[in-house]
Amino acid sequence: MNPIKTFLIPLCALAFAAPTFAQQRWWVDANAPPGGDGSSGAPFDTIQEGIDAAVSGLGNTVVVLPGTYLETINFNGKTIAVRARGGPGMTKIDADGLGASAVTFESGENRRALLQGFTIDGGLGTGGYGGGILCKNASSPRIVGNVIEDAEMQVDHSWGGGIACLEGSSPRIVGNTIRDNYVGSSSFGYTGKGGGLYCDSGSPDVLQNVFTGNFAAWNGGAMAFEGTCSPLIDGNVVQNNVATDFCGGILLSAGSPMLMNNLIVENGSDGGAAGVNAGSSTLLTMVNCTIANNFSMSSAPGMSAAGPSYVVNSILWGNDHSSTGDGVGVTQLGGGGAHVSYCDIQNGPGTNSVASWGTAMLSADPLFVSGYFLSQVAAGQALDSPCVDAGSRLVWMPDWTTRTDGTPDEGACDMGFHDF
Repeated sequence: MNPIKTFLIPLCALAFAAPTFAQQRWWVDANAPPGGDGSSGAPFDTIQEGIDAAVSGLGNTVVVLPGTYLETINFNGKTIAVRARGGPGMTKIDADGLGASAVTFESGENRRALLQGFTIDGGLGTGGYGGGILCKNASSPRIVGNVIEDAEMQVDHSWGGGIACLEGSSPRIVGNTIRDNYVGSSSFGYTGKGGGLYCDSGSPDVLQNVFTGNFAAWNGGAMAFEGTCSPLIDGNVVQNNVATDFCGGILLSAGSPMLMNNLIVENGSDGGAAGVNAGSSTLLTMVNCTIANNFSMSSAPGMSAAGPSYVVNSILWGNDHSSTGDGVGVTQLGGGGAHVSYCDIQNGPGTNSVASWGTAMLSADPLFVSGYFLSQVAAGQALDSPCVDAGSRLVWMPDWTTRTDGTPDEGACDMGFHDF
């Protein structure tokens, strides 16, 4: 045998072998005694110890066992996962009274940094931003499956009770419940924005979250986006949020936001649209959203878009601007040009201010059932909603449903929000 060939064969096999990664774990247990080394047998007793000991790397994880952790944490630039083993029902980061954001990403963390499965309770924010979670300095982690609640930022000029995203940060915010957070103080006048979420720039992904019970003593009870922020807002439930001035639901001041398949209902504000309020510098795209039963003292309680907008397959119904609950609020679309088609908008073109009343428009009761599903004979109701199969055929949502029995929407797309 040729000795050179004998040497080259195993060398080539080694060169082309698939790389392997040894994923590391660091363990944390609130009930452990101090002085642990982070092993499963001698875990740390604080999450921050786990983060400090962890080494950045794909799959490297700080595993947090069930318990209540009285601390604030900072990822310090590490690309690691911090996961609660028992989920948010069993594992809590309690930042009440600690005078800062409960969780901070401020060192340019990327999408490999992950926070998952915690209840994040309280938090007063840092510099007036981000009671629950603060992302700054172009930090863009993943924030997945948490309950972010009860941040009480009742001080002058406070932004983002649940989460604040600053300086080009574009986190991926998925499957969280963001509830009962409070920004601003009526004693200082209008001083808070984004009770649930505030972003001043970047392009965050806000996907399949529930925003409820959040309050802003100024603008954006659930969410407020300013500056050059161009978020993707997809699959969220935005319900029962309040702002004392503009927009209890989603405030969009500029940028090119995309709203897809959101349920925006029962929000309230003293002024502006209580559901969605988009400014004149906003280029808005909205597809398959239901905006219903919102209340504002403004004449456009459901939705107002002062800039260019493209709205399709959406339902705007039952939004009210009077104390009588008559649901006759006006929808205002198109201060800078609007293209609206395949939508069901209450009161039709005679009452609403819509620049372009386009193709296949309806003004008929959508027949909501069991909340905001659509009445359908095939699902056991007496009548079919006029919004069934009435959407644009350019939109297809076969994995989601408007039916109470959960059957997916196959074929022509229904108007409005689709549940998962």
